[in-house]
Amino acid sequence: MKDKCIFEAILEHNKQSKMRFHMPSHNANIGGELWASSKFDLTELDGLDNLLVCDGVIKNTQNKIAKIYQANDSLIFTTGSTTAMLAAVGVVKNRGNRVFCVGDMHKSFWNGVLLFGVQASSVNDIAKLDKYLAKSRNISAIFTTSPNYFGECKDLKKLREIADKYGCLLVVDSAHGAHFAFSPLLPDMASRYAHLSVCSLHKTMACYGGASLMNVCDEELVNTAYYFRNLLHTTSPSYLTMASIDWAIDDMVQNGEKYYQHIKEVVDSLGGNVGEWRVVGTDDFSRLVLQSEGKDARYTADYLQSKGVWIEMTYQDKMVFILTPYNIQWLEEAMEIVKEAPTKVGDKISVCQLELERGSGQGEVAFVEIDQALGKTSAAEIGVYPPGVPVIKAGDKIDETAIKFIKDNKYFVFGLVNGLVAVLQ
Repeated sequence: MKDKCIFEAILEHNKQSKMRFHMPSHNANIGGELWASSKFDLTELDGLDNLLVCDGVIKNTQNKIAKIYQANDSLIFTTGSTTAMLAAVGVVKNRGNRVFCVGDMHKSFWNGVLLFGVQASSVNDIAKLDKYLAKSRNISAIFTTSPNYFGECKDLKKLREIADKYGCLLVVDSAHGAHFAFSPLLPDMASRYAHLSVCSLHKTMACYGGASLMNVCDEELVNTAYYFRNLLHTTSPSYLTMASIDWAIDDMVQNGEKYYQHIKEVVDSLGGNVGEWRVVGTDDFSRLVLQSEGKDARYTADYLQSKGVWIEMTYQDKMVFILTPYNIQWLEEAMEIVKEAPTKVGDKISVCQLELERGSGQGEVAFVEIDQALGKTSAAEIGVYPPGVPVIKAGDKIDETAIKFIKDNKYFVFGLVNGLVAVLQ
């Protein structure tokens, strides 16, 4: 007899429960569309376990997930991959203070670096990483992102070989790769190579917002991972989100292979172009990237929105569509709208990584107007979201190029505080 998991336990609870006198205080007793799923929004009641000291149905669900991701343990988070990545940085800091990151990292990583006082160095070329590590000492981990927003994957096998050579951990932000575990047509899941990997299930699977995992593939790290989850995670985890994780995992186990076979067939049928837009080759075919060189993708996406088509993101001359088993039936119609959509030449804006001088990173935080930040040291990560990769990092001295970047991207920039720049006094 299989162990009872979260979704089943909630279904059983709801059969028995007639009146609620506990939080959440909607008490599943309000009508209307907003509250259609409120009966699944529960708290730590008898039979429903407790995420932060789990030894019942939540633990059973985590054990089930760990087998799928070939991990020693899979820790559920309902506060998103941001919290899971902060916890991963904490795990690494417990082993040492210095890390390398390969390629762009999400702001959650850099926030973790700031909060835990980690020393992080960056390198873009995996081939050069070996040389950097040979000159360095006491590196506790290599961090990388795979896949990124555009469905591009790193060579994780090579990175693991390098990590093993120098006795450090490999930590992968695989927020956009949770679905890789469910089809041989997709790239290898990050947990096949990483000591720690983070997945955002809500990004590519049928989960409510905040659904995330930290897959721990080193038994020695399990207790430390639990410690940092308990330190950083809310004590009121979303049971609605946890139930959706349980349901989505079962759905993918049963149907994932046929789901992604169908998605691949539909994507392949597009050919190389959709009107003026070129289909960009990706490692993950379920991440559809359309590019029209030199065009303003945001302008075209605004037209799509006017026709009821909402996409994941635009980036300069690219539009990004996340394809799932639950939206693939709309793709053909959406592509017809793309074909008729107007385009215009895009403006040149600052989007590249800036080479900024590093400050001390120490001091009292103040908030100033953008122009007044010139020459000061940033106290926050600043970049464009999506994809959420900082261009200006905490500790960088803000020069005229950085000021121009902030102004050019003022409608899409993250890291400002009520329109002001956080700087160190």
